[in-house]
Amino acid sequence: MPCELVWRGGVAASALHAANWLLQGRALVSARLEEAVREPAERLEREIEHCNVDPREVWLHLVRLSATAESRFQRAEGALRKAGLGPEQSQAAAEQLARPLADLETAHQQAFPDLEQELRLRGGPLQQHWEARGPGLLRALGRRTSEELLVPRAEVILLQPALGGSGQALLPYNTVLLEALLANPHAELPEVVRLAWLVAQLHLDLPVYSERVSPRRLPWVAGLALLPAVLEAAAYVELARADDQTLLLALSAWGLDAAAPDGSEPPATLELVRSWWTTYSETRPEWSLALLALDRMLDELRPS
Repeated sequence: MPCELVWRGGVAASALHAANWLLQGRALVSARLEEAVREPAERLEREIEHCNVDPREVWLHLVRLSATAESRFQRAEGALRKAGLGPEQSQAAAEQLARPLADLETAHQQAFPDLEQELRLRGGPLQQHWEARGPGLLRALGRRTSEELLVPRAEVILLQPALGGSGQALLPYNTVLLEALLANPHAELPEVVRLAWLVAQLHLDLPVYSERVSPRRLPWVAGLALLPAVLEAAAYVELARADDQTLLLALSAWGLDAAAPDGSEPPATLELVRSWWTTYSETRPEWSLALLALDRMLDELRPS
């Protein structure tokens, strides 16, 4: 079954995306961008910290909801509800978040008034490349995993580059966040392959696949599980190689080494993922069992 992608330009989402990474200590590619978002982002973060929820979870929900929710209050309330607050708490807290959220988006918009048009221009080449190569890449990936893993429809929210190349799969939303780059940051890893890897993860939050994997670890486990599959598929359609060097580059470039909850080094993760993928390819178990096995193998890397 083909996967239909719905593309959106994320102007407000770009402000939240940049602010989220800046607050996590990441250096942004533009001093102008950092200057625009830092102060309102810090004020919004302080308000979120008063809500007794996971701030990083709230930020991701805010990024996604900023592409569809009509008002900032709706964005804030929706993000807080999804992060675990009850109706009355989320309404009261959303009123406190709405003002710094508006300040952040306004400061970003004033610094980048033409971003909506820029995102359309930036997204054009990637959309064309996806239309030409994406469906074949996903078909090849499905043959190496299971065609049932692939969602029939997904949204792609294009973002202003903040890190010089970044993407996230938001599994509960069937949505991908992707910085819209004018050129591939790594010639060995075209952005269309990154997009296929992100899209392929979106069904892995279904209970049939992941009910025995911790929801907090699932995005990391899902990303690692689909990595060798997408590289083999990319090699089949002559977009990338599937060797250890490319896998190691993807682990670093796509943020999987830094995201490891156990702090394991990339070479150890490379060896583990290769070992897991070899076993999977030879035995082809159900994906629920394969994900659980990978999760347990990763858990063994935790420092004792």
